[in-house]
Amino acid sequence: PEIDESAVMQLAEMGFPLEACRKAVYYTGNLGAELAFNWIIAHMEEPDFAEPLSPTGYNDVSHNEVGLAGGASSMENQPPEEIVAIITSMGFPRNQAIHALKAT
Repeated sequence: PEIDESAVMQLAEMGFPLEACRKAVYYTGNLGAELAFNWIIAHMEEPDFAEPLSPTGYNDVSHNEVGLAGGASSMENQPPEEIVAIITSMGFPRNQAIHALKAT
């Protein structure tokens, strides 16, 4: 997926490492600098915080689990990406957020 470079730059201008900013924007679904900032605050103590983004390590979730490879039918039962991003910005793994949202 594309990464919103303007949001990345907004965060980088605040003094955060560029790679951490890219990860924050990516993992919050390109939903803006504010949500990405919350992700940064929640994850800045992690040892790989400023490591380059590795899409294969997308919170250890396979593409099928999040409906990216399953076509429209599997996307229909997915929770709204904005809600998933809010929960993941709180530090919860993406697969747990999706599972919890589906259960409610």
